[in-house]
Amino acid sequence: MPVAIRSVEDPLFGPVVSFGISGPVIELLGDWSFRIPPLSDHDVAAMVREVKSSPLLFGYRGAEPVDVGAVEQLITKVAQLQNDLPQVSALELSLVLAGTEGAAVLAAEARLARVRDPRPDSFLRRLPDVTATLPE
Repeated sequence: MPVAIRSVEDPLFGPVVSFGISGPVIELLGDWSFRIPPLSDHDVAAMVREVKSSPLLFGYRGAEPVDVGAVEQLITKVAQLQNDLPQVSALELSLVLAGTEGAAVLAAEARLARVRDPRPDSFLRRLPDVTATLPE
């Protein structure tokens, strides 16, 4: 079963990780789940299970269930990398084959960027000053 895992350094939220099942489900329906690291095991498990197409991973209509633990472990590693390195502006594992005995990354792309203002605290998320846009 092909899945996709992405991470990005968002200027508003900081690190953001997303997960979806590759193919038309992502392309046509936007069936993604999102989280802001650091992620607990519970967060990662919820990410995998909240996409609408998740039954495909668990043996839908008699199909072989995939090694969901391996997929969750990969999401955890991507989230940790994105949380630890703000220089990674984007990471996309666009084709991960999840099988009954593990997961293999077949296509990956990363973008790096200089960081002018590194995140001073991984738990601090700043919102823009909306008062500047309000009429007087």
